[in-house]
Amino acid sequence: MSLGTLTEHADELFVAKYVNSSAHFAPDLPTLESSLRSFSRMDEAREALAALGGRASCLIQGYTAPQNVEALRRRLSEAGVARADVVAVDLLDLPRIYDRLGVGIPDVDFLQGDACDLSALIADAVFDIVIQDFTLNCLPPVLAPKLSREAQRVLKADGFAMVSFTDATGLRERPVLPATNALLRHGVEWTSTLTGLMDAAESGSHFDELSAGLMGATLAAGARGELIFVTPPSGRFEFFAPADSTFEMLRHAGFHCVAFDRSIGIDPAGLQCARYRCLLRPI
Repeated sequence: MSLGTLTEHADELFVAKYVNSSAHFAPDLPTLESSLRSFSRMDEAREALAALGGRASCLIQGYTAPQNVEALRRRLSEAGVARADVVAVDLLDLPRIYDRLGVGIPDVDFLQGDACDLSALIADAVFDIVIQDFTLNCLPPVLAPKLSREAQRVLKADGFAMVSFTDATGLRERPVLPATNALLRHGVEWTSTLTGLMDAAESGSHFDELSAGLMGATLAAGARGELIFVTPPSGRFEFFAPADSTFEMLRHAGFHCVAFDRSIGIDPAGLQCARYRCLLRPI
C-alpha cells in the first residue's frame, strides 16, 4: 500500500473514533459536548455566555467530530444566544472524510488549513469565542504557542476562549522510551514536528516496521516532561505536556485563565488522565 493511501486511511481512522456508526467508534473519548457540560458548571463561563446577547461569532480550531457544531449551537441557545456564526478550521479534508464515513458535513463554515496561521483568511479581533477542544493534544508542543497566539489574535478584546486539554498523568505510569532512541532504531531521525508514524515512514513497508515496534508505545520528548502516546491503530501521536507547562504557555500567548475545571478519567487505551477545561480571557 502506498504512503498516500496509508495517510488517507490513518486520517479516516482518526475521525472514525468520533462517528458512532463506525466500527472504530470510541464512545468514552472526551468531546466538545462533554467539555461544554463542564463549562456550564462554571459561574464565570455562564456569565460570559450570558453577556453575549442574542448573537455570537465562534471559531473552532481543530474540528474532527461531526457533532461538535450541533453541540455548540445547542449550548449557546440554552444560554440565550439565538444566532451563532461558526467557523471551523482543520488540516484534514473533513468533508471528504465524512463522506467516506457516511456522515454529512455539519452546518458550519469549514476552512481546510493550518489553525496555527489564519492570517491570510481571518482578520484580527473578529470572534467572540474561540474553542480548542483537546487540539493541544493533537499538536506537537513546539507548535502549541503559535496555535494559542493565533487564538488570542482573532479574539475580540472582550471575547473568551474555551480550551480543553489532557496532561501527562497516566502516561507517567507506563514504561517510557526516549523518542530519539526509539525512532533511530528504525532509521528515523526524531524531529519535534512529527505528528505520527506516517510522517516518519519512507514507504509502506517502513510504516509496517515502525508500527510493529512502536504502536502503543509511550515516548519522552522535550526537556519539560512532554510525553507522546503512539495511538493504535493509526499510529498518530497524542501529545501530553504537564499542566503547569501548558498554563505557562497560555500566559505567554497572551491569555489570563479566569477559571478551570479538572476531572480524572480513563482514556480508551486504559490510561488514567487529568482533563482540564479552561476559560481564558485575552490580556
